[in-house]
Amino acid sequence: MAWLVASDASARGLDLGIIELEHRIVTDPAQLATLRQAATQIHRIDAKVGDFTQTMFVEVGKTYTLGSTGYSFTVENFNPAFPMSGTGEIVQTLTVHVTSKAPATPASSAEWFLVEKPLQTDFALNAEGAGQWGNGRRNRSTKT
Repeated sequence: MAWLVASDASARGLDLGIIELEHRIVTDPAQLATLRQAATQIHRIDAKVGDFTQTMFVEVGKTYTLGSTGYSFTVENFNPAFPMSGTGEIVQTLTVHVTSKAPATPASSAEWFLVEKPLQTDFALNAEGAGQWGNGRRNRSTKT
């Protein structure tokens, strides 16, 4: 095992014979801007509420409002290696907490988007007898 330390000229490179590694810190402002933008565009959400549609890149820890629909959601977590209940299959999950302030449909639910899976489940929060993730309410199809 070896440590590569970009700030130390004697430790930033490693020569293993057939492969050489060098750790460099990006300092060019244009390259930094490109990297920052790429880091914020990992998760894309296509949202639809009635006739309202919106496509956006989202980040963990941020809340997004869906126009004037009364709905918003917070991206709570991304887990690249979540073991599914029952099967233990490892899947990528994006967890969002959806809320509605619309008078006709006040709601709060947890949604787990299972990457590349056709069937999804959402969870009603604060339901009687519900655990941390509430009670599974319905299965839904998705295009993730």
